[in-house]
Amino acid sequence: MPRGLKKPSSWTGTQKTGEERTAPSHQKEISQTRSWETPKIHREFVLTEAADITIDDAIRVLSRRTGTRLTRSHFLRAVLKAISHALPELEDKAGAIGILKRPSNWGTEEAAQGREEYELDLARAIVAAIKASKQME
Repeated sequence: MPRGLKKPSSWTGTQKTGEERTAPSHQKEISQTRSWETPKIHREFVLTEAADITIDDAIRVLSRRTGTRLTRSHFLRAVLKAISHALPELEDKAGAIGILKRPSNWGTEEAAQGREEYELDLARAIVAAIKASKQME
C-alpha cells in the first residue's frame, strides 16, 4: 500500500449493530418511502486515475446538458438509482458470471490487470442488467 494512505474499510453489508442489511424485495417501495431522505452517509472510495477521469467527464456532460452544477454525490446517487431499478436483472446477469475472486486495490502490475478484468466482468453484468430492465418511471 502506498505510504501515507490508509487502506479504506469496505462496506461489509452489515450495519454497525452487526445486523445483516438486506435489499428490499420491492425497489419501488424504497424509492417511494425514501425519496425525501436527507443524504448523511459518508463513504470513501479508492479510484484509479481513469475511473476518476470518467466520473469527471460524466459529471461535466450531465452538468452541461442539463444546465445544472452536478456534484459527485448527486451523480453517484443517480447511478445507484439506475442500478437499484435493475437489481432483479442484475441478479440474473451476475449469476451468469459465476464466482469471482476479488483482487486487491494495491499491488503489482499483474494485480492491476486482474483488477481490470474483474471490474470489466462486473461492468458488463451491470450494463446488461440495465439494458434488460424495463423503462424507469
